[in-house]
Amino acid sequence: MKILKVLTFLMTFGVLSASVQASVPSERCIAGWPVRDVKFENAIQYDDIQSKADPTAHVLINGKVAKMLLDTGAQAHVLWDASLLDEAPSLDSERVYAHIASADARRAGAILTDGYGNSQRQEFQLVSDSILATYGYAGVLSPQVLAGDNAVVIDLEKNCLFTAAPFEISSANDFEARRGVTIENPYRLVMIFIELDDREFPVLVDTGASDTSIFSSLVEFKPKGQEAPGAIDAFGAEVPKGEYMRLVDLKINGQMFRSHPVVPWPVRKDKQGIENYGFIGMDLLKNRVIYYNGAQREFILLTRRQR
Repeated sequence: MKILKVLTFLMTFGVLSASVQASVPSERCIAGWPVRDVKFENAIQYDDIQSKADPTAHVLINGKVAKMLLDTGAQAHVLWDASLLDEAPSLDSERVYAHIASADARRAGAILTDGYGNSQRQEFQLVSDSILATYGYAGVLSPQVLAGDNAVVIDLEKNCLFTAAPFEISSANDFEARRGVTIENPYRLVMIFIELDDREFPVLVDTGASDTSIFSSLVEFKPKGQEAPGAIDAFGAEVPKGEYMRLVDLKINGQMFRSHPVVPWPVRKDKQGIENYGFIGMDLLKNRVIYYNGAQREFILLTRRQR
């Protein structure tokens, strides 16, 4: 059992596992959706199927197997193992940030192939190392970066995802759809407003985070829950933790989550120049379906109806 959880906020990385292969769901992820021109489609796997922490896609990068973390909290695709690349990375570097620590990264292009043989060239950020190497990851895939001007569906109930030309969500008989808009930012981060105490606050939607966290000053007087988990960020820096989780009533796209335990976020980092009061993690996203269209600022949270 892990003593500390690894947070994958903004950037996360890992090491190549030679035993993995690009994988497909037992049923096509696009089944039942009015989609056309599918660009990418793949299964999602997890370290823990109950919590659905650490959503993972097994893909090919330049024809080489790679285990990649799916992280909507990442602003770019990231690798740490240069052996996956077929071209030299750029000479210029830029700083990338995890929760506390940061690292230099250089850009490089690579061919990404899904479980159905769909290939496309994507840009990756190459860094020297990450603590996620210990867990067998070759890097991180950012679903919204993968989609570009297309839409991405992340089906955390059927455990698959795909990108395709934008389409209208009209399956009212199959889903309860909570519609919302994203917050514009220059980094392709999936940001939305949540409602807390009749006020709106900007947060990240972060499939790379196990638990939802909210800036500590907003929740410090809420009822106490269980002891808050410890955590380290992708570069190994320990994140200070609150003594207890807090039980909070919050709304996402108008849907109320009552007495939900959140981790008090002890530091407010805005190195990217964006205002952010926390992040929505897999504790709230698991077993739901996300429809995201960055070009039109659509963020729809869907729940399948029981038949």
